Amino acid sequence: MQKISLLGKMAYSLQVVIDNMRNFAKEMRDSSHQVAASSEELAAISEESTAAATNIAENSNEIAESSNLQLEEILKVASSIREISTQIDYVSTQTDNAENYSRNVFEKTELGKEKIEEVITQMDNIENSTSSVKSSLNHINASSNKMNQMLEIIENIAEETQKSTEEINSLIKNNNLLIEEANNKMDLNNQEVELGVSRVNETKETFDEIANSILQVTVGINEVVAAIKNVENYMDSLMNSSNSIENMSKNIAAQIQNSSAASEEQMASMEEITSSTESLATLAEELQLMIGNIKL
Repeated sequence: MQKISLLGKMAYSLQVVIDNMRNFAKEMRDSSHQVAASSEELAAISEESTAAATNIAENSNEIAESSNLQLEEILKVASSIREISTQIDYVSTQTDNAENYSRNVFEKTELGKEKIEEVITQMDNIENSTSSVKSSLNHINASSNKMNQMLEIIENIAEETQKSTEEINSLIKNNNLLIEEANNKMDLNNQEVELGVSRVNETKETFDEIANSILQVTVGINEVVAAIKNVENYMDSLMNSSNSIENMSKNIAAQIQNSSAASEEQMASMEEITSSTESLATLAEELQLMIGNIKL
């Protein structure tokens, strides 16, 4: 009886062990499926995380390249601004020079006007001297006619010869004085003519200076126009660089947004990885408990 009772207990214990092993095998199978599923999920999440990290790296490189290009455009803008400043200073200088040349032209024109007035005055003096000489010559001519008349009287009236001779001598002396006066006036007239020629030459020199000043003004204005065109070209370059910087800034902003989105995706993947890791740790603990519950 004792042997039968002992065999019964052993059979019961063996059955309990078999049942426990079956349950353990079942739980192990279920846990294995869960572990496999979690591992696959973890692998997929890891791939997503790797892809997100790669995307972030690529976006970072693109952002760096775009930033370098933007820096180059900014340097171009700074250079264009410096050139514009230089051209503006040059325009200001040339404008001042043109103003000085214009003022010089005005002064030379006033001087030329004065010279012309002096020439006109000399011409008037010459005209007056010529009129005076003409009057003296007319007077000499009249005296000569009168002398001829006196000679006729001398021929016709012998008794009045002495008186007529004295009158003729007086007329001759007077004519000599008139001739000398005419010569003096002619000399004065020549001096006035020479002075007039000198004034005309001075006027010519003045107008030559005016023409030269006008030429300098023209050259200065042309240089100002060329400098203004250079400023316009630099302004166009500045506008192009500004537009390029604006477009690159938009691209950089878009790339930063993409990088931010990829970072958020990577953070979400890391959270999922953490959750999956915790799940695997829980399953491992459960397996350890299952193993601990096995009783032989």
